Amino acid sequence: MNTQNKHTTKAIGISLLITIFSFFNVDIPKPYTVIYLLFVSVASFISIYLISMITAKAYQKFVKHIGCN
Repeated sequence: MNTQNKHTTKAIGISLLITIFSFFNVDIPKPYTVIYLLFVSVASFISIYLISMITAKAYQKFVKHIGCN
């Protein structure tokens, strides 16, 4: 599995957990629940994916800087 798939899989899994958690904690009227859950799932996926990519790149730079491979 390449690194791109690892970031995507991690982001999908964690955003699914966040979406399920928010589904059980939602107390918004019914018409807005779908929009709320869609927003939560998309926002959490994007943020987790970006955080995962940034930390992976930072780690690679760190490893390259200290000379470990």
